[in-house]
Amino acid sequence: MNVDDFLRHRGLLLATLGTGVIIGATSTILYHHIISKKEKEKLHFGMQQLEIAIRDIRSELERLSGRKRSSELRRVRSNADTQSITTDTMYSVVNTDDEESEFYDFSSDVEEAVPSRHGRTESESEDMLRGIDHLLKGSNPDKIKAYGLLLEMNEELDGKDPEVLWRLSKVCHLLGQYEESENNNDKYKQFIESGIDYGKQALELNNRSPEAHKWYAVNIGSKGRYSGTKEKIQNGYEFKRHIDEALKLKDDDPILHHLLARFQYEVAILSAMERRVAKWLFSEVPEGKVTDAIAGFLKAEALNADPWKENEFLLAKCYIHEKQYQDAAKWLDKALKTKSDSPQDIKMDKEISKLLSKYTSYLE
Repeated sequence: MNVDDFLRHRGLLLATLGTGVIIGATSTILYHHIISKKEKEKLHFGMQQLEIAIRDIRSELERLSGRKRSSELRRVRSNADTQSITTDTMYSVVNTDDEESEFYDFSSDVEEAVPSRHGRTESESEDMLRGIDHLLKGSNPDKIKAYGLLLEMNEELDGKDPEVLWRLSKVCHLLGQYEESENNNDKYKQFIESGIDYGKQALELNNRSPEAHKWYAVNIGSKGRYSGTKEKIQNGYEFKRHIDEALKLKDDDPILHHLLARFQYEVAILSAMERRVAKWLFSEVPEGKVTDAIAGFLKAEALNADPWKENEFLLAKCYIHEKQYQDAAKWLDKALKTKSDSPQDIKMDKEISKLLSKYTSYLE
């Protein structure tokens, strides 16, 4: 699918109560870019090998250029200690299919897209951010490089640029989701908390930024994995408020429509017990109707250029809830035919197939 920031989540209000829509992975808000097996292998290099590789490359670059650039490596290592990288060389040691370690040079595309970060004009700064956006759509090693570049830009600008800050909020979420997929819970929590902090700073500087609202909301929703029941429900309200604000500012974003529809669906299917708990804690329960969720998922589908398996699957589940089985079968069939790019998709396909076998007679 061609969604800039594709996300999955277990539930924003409901996962907190132990229920919610569980599709594939176990996180609260998941990947914007589904990690393929190859990409995971690229990020699964050994720390010792990487340290040796970086040291050798840095020595060669310093010999050629006569310049020492160690500050970035120290800074990125301190903020993402699970992956030691350097934003100057843009090299990583990866495992190939034949399990031999090789050097991969990721620098060429990045150097063309991202000009010097020192003494930049406004145009150069915009070019650099476009280069970073390109990295954020790439593999996890690309996202780590983007993280290092953003950290340096944020330091140079004294944390006063909301465009840098919301991107830091975004990349923290993306890297946190990788850590969660690897069961690195402490690292996951660190990234999500940092993402919340960067998002909050971005909003303080520019409350009219839809991306700042979106990524702050996404990270708030992601806290559900390690928060208590009361905080999870409270974060559900906070999530909804910021998604609503983002939609007022950017109504053509399919991700925002998908997230709001998901929230509405999960609120609509709350059990009586869950509603009593929410009402007891917060006096009222957020409003949500399945019909509204259907409209939101259809809007996301229309705005998104490519097939979107999870959006299609959730549409089918909404139609099943409404007993519109013909529509449900149509979307189940479509979701099953949409290409599966990840283990999460493959796992989702099993549930789709199971439901489709139940409603296949409704296919025309």
